[in-house]
Amino acid sequence: MGWAWCSPEVALIGILRVVEELRIQKPGSIIVINGLLPRSFDRKDGYLHEKRNNNNNIIGIHRKYDGRYNFPSLWNDIKSINQQLEEYSKRHDNVEYFDATDIFLMGDIDIVSEDDLRIDPNLMNDFLHPSHIGYKLWGDQIVLKLQELIHN
Repeated sequence: MGWAWCSPEVALIGILRVVEELRIQKPGSIIVINGLLPRSFDRKDGYLHEKRNNNNNIIGIHRKYDGRYNFPSLWNDIKSINQQLEEYSKRHDNVEYFDATDIFLMGDIDIVSEDDLRIDPNLMNDFLHPSHIGYKLWGDQIVLKLQELIHN
């Protein structure tokens, strides 16, 4: 979504197509869908939403792409896709959803204002890819999820 600018609907369809193929190829297996991780085009502070100054001008997003500055925020699309993936998992046997969003954000997502949500730069240096610390924390949580599934 961030480079080819495909729609959230196309991204969701692609993910679910892979899940459906896994369900066909490995019937009876438990499939865990990992939600999309947060990302930010704000290369300075990692805010998930565009920040605006008092003149309502977008600030903090400086990268130029295809002749444009100020990329759109993908956070609402990511949340929508993740919500639909979670709903899909609830409607299908042997499909589980795993959301790692909280791992990568600074502060508590339930307490921090939506406009102030930002990615922890120690866990995603470029605000897109996990750092080695981010991968470690993410992996630890995946292991816990798998242990929960194995013991249930």
